[in-house]
Amino acid sequence: MSDQEIALQHAATVAGLVRGEPDETARATVSGMIAASWRRCLIDYSLDPCRAHETLVLDGQLLEEHRTRNEYLIQVASAEIDWLYDHIAMSSCALVLTDARGIVLYEKADPVIQPILRGVGLRLGADWSEPRQGTNGMGTCIAENRPVIVHRDDHFSVRHIALSCTAAPIHDPDGSLVAVLDASSLNAQGTRESQAHVMALVHLSAKLIEKCLFLRHFQRSSVLRFHARPEFVNLRHDGALALASDATVIAADEMALRLLGVERRRDLIGRRVDEIFDLRSETLLESAPAPAAGLWRCETPCWGGAISRA
Repeated sequence: MSDQEIALQHAATVAGLVRGEPDETARATVSGMIAASWRRCLIDYSLDPCRAHETLVLDGQLLEEHRTRNEYLIQVASAEIDWLYDHIAMSSCALVLTDARGIVLYEKADPVIQPILRGVGLRLGADWSEPRQGTNGMGTCIAENRPVIVHRDDHFSVRHIALSCTAAPIHDPDGSLVAVLDASSLNAQGTRESQAHVMALVHLSAKLIEKCLFLRHFQRSSVLRFHARPEFVNLRHDGALALASDATVIAADEMALRLLGVERRRDLIGRRVDEIFDLRSETLLESAPAPAAGLWRCETPCWGGAISRA
């Protein structure tokens, strides 16, 4: 099948699904999330799946200013990306960090595929938001504010259907989207489900970056880190609560919500720590070392935790 025939077939699949007339293959393989993204691209953004839209790239000075504003985010994320690149065990791979607008702030890619990635617009300063690039890992992750897999034909643009993208959101201490971490590979074999392992790694790395951002933001406050299993405290799976001087909660990370069975941050903020755990908040804060972390345990429920104060 020629490139033109592939493009026309893909465009027909997109248009048919958006009109509610998908073929049987599309009906069986296109997820609801991808279908919703295709509708946004075709109807809201007036994109054409066959047209190679010019990539918007920030010029040198604007990009440098943008990266300077996100200096700590890039510093933390780049270290995690460098580690992930060495462990992801996926050839022809690129790891990309964007801000909440979809602007590429950092990338690490297999040198073999870098020229191809440049050809599809994946470079520092490029805008990979959904309105600019159509359905893609980074842009659709921003639009959905959740982890996404956009595998080959899931992409809206024919220009991108050789890519398989796995992306996870990164949130600030208030829970607002601040960045996206994406792993993109070229000519990935297998199904969308075969990318589950990559998704798990990318999601874990995104959560570790979130934790670092949380701890940096509250470096002048007392931060209580806890887990049902004490040996997990100070690891990536523990929960973190930032405390005011009177031991009331001023912020909670996502893992804290999960461990405490709470859906919204506002259900924790303003509560005293002794309302949440079976312990005396005064004793806890008095025993907090500076700057190192101390360990405490309470019997009911059986929690282990550490509290540090700068």
